[in-house]
Amino acid sequence: MEHKARSVSFGFLFLFALMLLLLPLRWLAATLLSAAIHELGHYLGVLLCGGRITKMKFGALHSVIEVCQLSVWQELLCIAAGPIAGLLAFFLSPWMPMTAVCCLIQTAYNLLPVYPLDGGRILRCIGQLLKLKPKQATIIEMVLLLLLAVLVVIAGIRLGLGIFLGGCLLLCRAISGKIPCKPL
Repeated sequence: MEHKARSVSFGFLFLFALMLLLLPLRWLAATLLSAAIHELGHYLGVLLCGGRITKMKFGALHSVIEVCQLSVWQELLCIAAGPIAGLLAFFLSPWMPMTAVCCLIQTAYNLLPVYPLDGGRILRCIGQLLKLKPKQATIIEMVLLLLLAVLVVIAGIRLGLGIFLGGCLLLCRAISGKIPCKPL
């Protein structure tokens, strides 16, 4: 029988306890369910691509699913499976509106074009498929990030300061590397 490493970090338990104290129980359940749906999407993507999961770790700021070597196409599909699961849950769950909102927010955040978020990893896979040099791929990432920053500023001006500050916070957290990421 094959041994798969599974672990939950102290930070995850601490963050869960903090969320339990601060969030209403319904929002906590919706948040955890949306994270589970996202990770289940990655998990099913790996299984459907014929991959083998060797390690699963759940931490305070990220989850890690390590797999045996996959082709670039398989990796791209496995990475995209998490956000796709979140979008499906958003559109298919009108009877669970809190979970739908959490799925949409998590999916939007994970699709930011910043490595190691899913969006940045998808861009890197596409760069490999297009045979781009690493420097070219980095320039494309930076241009997309700059366009996203401009959109955040425009949205902030049009919709109010709260949207602007929230968008800036998400971008800063993503760029700084202090982000919840789901590398496969």
